[in-house]
Amino acid sequence: MALSAYGASYLPYAKNVPVMSASLEARMTTRWSLALRTQAAADQSVSGFTIGGVYHFRAHESLSTTATSGYARAQTTVTPHWQPTVGFAIGRWGFAQTLRLSAPNLSDKLRDVPVKASLYGAQVSAGIARTFGPRWSVEATYFFTYGVATGLTLVGQSATVGPSYWF
Repeated sequence: MALSAYGASYLPYAKNVPVMSASLEARMTTRWSLALRTQAAADQSVSGFTIGGVYHFRAHESLSTTATSGYARAQTTVTPHWQPTVGFAIGRWGFAQTLRLSAPNLSDKLRDVPVKASLYGAQVSAGIARTFGPRWSVEATYFFTYGVATGLTLVGQSATVGPSYWF
């Protein structure tokens, strides 16, 4: 994650940190799902969760009815295929890091202050998945995170790659 923090009282902060991410999606329709995601930096500087919607450009399942009985049935689409997605979520993150005050009249030792903040904001994502069957895929997703607290703004950009399993 490329992490940046800005504030009126602090000098700009930028750091690249490894991130672990996990998500759970509940399909609402064949193209829309509700997603709950969590992310945590390896150095424990930022961690949090988001909840929001994800739109799948290609339906994973199709709904149809049988001709004779009229019962609805869900049928998995032909695989393998590419599945692009976009998402928007709101979230809460905890931020803990030592930042440098922008006050030039303080000595260097007094300018470094530990900051702990709870930030609220939005996360936008764009991803693509390659399905290998009705249940498995490999996904790559880009996330842009924007969080704010009183006197502090956090901007993060991250990319995740990993397997996905549909229950």
